[in-house]
Amino acid sequence: MTRYKDYKDSGIVWLGEIPSHWELKKIKYVYKILSGNGFKETLQGRIDGEYPFCKVSDINDPNKIYVSSANNYVTQQDVEEHKYTIIPKNSIIFAKIGEALKKNHRKINLIDCLIDNNLQAFINKENNNIDFGFNTLKCVNMIWFDNGGAIPSINNQKLLDFFIPIPPLEEQEQIAQYLDAKTQKIDELIEDKQNLIILLKEQRTAIISETVTRGLNHSVVYKDSGIAWLGEIPSHWEVKKIK
Repeated sequence: MTRYKDYKDSGIVWLGEIPSHWELKKIKYVYKILSGNGFKETLQGRIDGEYPFCKVSDINDPNKIYVSSANNYVTQQDVEEHKYTIIPKNSIIFAKIGEALKKNHRKINLIDCLIDNNLQAFINKENNNIDFGFNTLKCVNMIWFDNGGAIPSINNQKLLDFFIPIPPLEEQEQIAQYLDAKTQKIDELIEDKQNLIILLKEQRTAIISETVTRGLNHSVVYKDSGIAWLGEIPSHWEVKKIK
């Protein structure tokens, strides 16, 4: 990625300068908000149906961007009977209340779905790249739009009046592809490091265990300790009860 030729001040503190040919738009001109549905307990627990019914727990995994399934499903008949709102695929689902709001978990749904009333969704009003939009909103802390009550909850009017940058569609797609490639490499590095950390912890434990049970001099004569977990110990060592 190279710098653009010209930049302009966005006039927005969190954003700073943006490329001069980009637009700034209030969220309400880019997305509309659809609220979730009350999910009757009698319908919960079903593992098949035409629509996944997403709860906060279904969007909690911080390592995933997309959601295409849920722990609960409903049928087309349920949707019609209860007049449920369907969230069209390629929307951005996020928490709107409680501790989940503070965690800023959000997902793109790959299929039409339903969401419960602890969630809401951004629906594209324009022909914008949803992956670019998702990454833009990852820079936004939803607690900025908290109503200020005892329980955190989003003030949708404040949210809809919030400005975000909008590049031309072609650039949105290029940026989304670039971020996919870069974040995938970073995720792979993180996984490699985590595996290395696990191996190093195992090695550390093994070194401690071997050293405190067999000593530093491996050329000495060993004897059976008579204790299953301990095995052989240097012949001049004693075995004593902790007491």
